[in-house]
Amino acid sequence: VENSLLFYQAMRKAKAPISAVPSSRRCGARMTSIPTPTPNPTPAPALTWKQVRRPYFFALFSVHAFFVAYSMSIVQIPRALEGEPEWVVGFVVGVFGIAGMVTRPLSGMWVDRGGNRQRWIRAGAIGVAISFVGYTLDLGPWVMTIFRCLHGVAMGVFTTAMLAIVGNLLPVERRGSALGFYQAANAAAALYGAALALFVIDRFGFTAGFLLAGGAALIALLLATGMGDPAAPPPRVAGTPGRGLRGLISPTALLPALVFLCVTTPWGTVTAF
Repeated sequence: VENSLLFYQAMRKAKAPISAVPSSRRCGARMTSIPTPTPNPTPAPALTWKQVRRPYFFALFSVHAFFVAYSMSIVQIPRALEGEPEWVVGFVVGVFGIAGMVTRPLSGMWVDRGGNRQRWIRAGAIGVAISFVGYTLDLGPWVMTIFRCLHGVAMGVFTTAMLAIVGNLLPVERRGSALGFYQAANAAAALYGAALALFVIDRFGFTAGFLLAGGAALIALLLATGMGDPAAPPPRVAGTPGRGLRGLISPTALLPALVFLCVTTPWGTVTAF
């Protein structure tokens, strides 16, 4: 059976019909017949840069608007907690990152199941907007912690789904440069997001600042809807590799994840204080 399968694969590579080869060569001296394996479906052709340019630019503006909301929150949350003990400020700020860290692997599994990945973008953006509305209630640091957890989970879902869609979308020859511009659009939000938050808070108060940030998250949602998901994979079925607990850990990603942890840990401290 193994020899026949190897021969079948060789014939497929050579594009020669199996029926044109004598039965004795197909099955060997000790075999008389074997079921013909079902060939794998032909993968969809890769999209060209011209085809992906429009959704890609929607993705750039969407991730920029989303991180404007995040950059505003970096200064809004500690400012709103002025007068609280430093450990309380650190906890409320930090629980956002912990919630995102714990749930991102699950977010990745959900996104990898294929099908309509836009639903995860919608869930993430709406969750962030709800978080900012919750911040306006000003019910104290412990109630704010609940909304910070929601914010962290929602941000993890949104960014994971966006990066998966953009990564699948881009042709190989443009992937590195296009992802570089994608991350630059992300980082550019820090140029004015924090300053905008301080200006709005000083002029109009915390409620206006939080609502503006939530509005930026909803703008990101609208732009992401225009992006679509042209390279969406088909939904996975039961038994597909990558589902279940094994899909939570990628050995290849462990070292890059450790490096990223070392970079982001001091960044979290800097932004909190």
